[in-house]
Amino acid sequence: AGLGLAGAWLTREDGSWLLPFALCALALYAVLVLANKKETRRQRLRRFLAPLVALAVFAACLGVYCGINDAYYGRFIVSDFTSSEFEDAVGAMIRCDTDTPHIKCLVCRETIDKLAEAVPQMAAIRGYWDEHNSYNGWGDPAGKVFYSGGFCWALRSAVYELGWAAHAQGAAVVYSKLAADINAA
Repeated sequence: AGLGLAGAWLTREDGSWLLPFALCALALYAVLVLANKKETRRQRLRRFLAPLVALAVFAACLGVYCGINDAYYGRFIVSDFTSSEFEDAVGAMIRCDTDTPHIKCLVCRETIDKLAEAVPQMAAIRGYWDEHNSYNGWGDPAGKVFYSGGFCWALRSAVYELGWAAHAQGAAVVYSKLAADINAA
């Protein structure tokens, strides 16, 4: 169970959505173990503590993975998708989103254009997206808009390809500045 949860957590952007299900399963297990009156108190306690092994395996897997990232990239994180700096930058863009109706996109083109006018860094990102037709595969090339998940991948790609973040610490600085500049604007 611990290996399965860790594998899902590490290989999917939405792996964290498994946590509520794991916690519900753990709670149900605890109720069933405590309700079993056929076992002695000591047997129930041992059975009750057994899921801690799965939680320990899960935590150890994440710790090892983050440790490898720390040794190689200099940051003890799972990925930049889950870093606070990236979340702040994307969150700032989402908060600026307009009232223009849009479906399937996280930040509409109108908002990207307005942000590009106010924030030079965003203008460079938009320019990169347009010049390299980054929408193809991650969004709608005709409307120059990214689908929800594609937006995050395109942002990461642009920051890397523009040479702003050759390493994890550089990405953290870029995303922090981008969030600060958007929030200031």
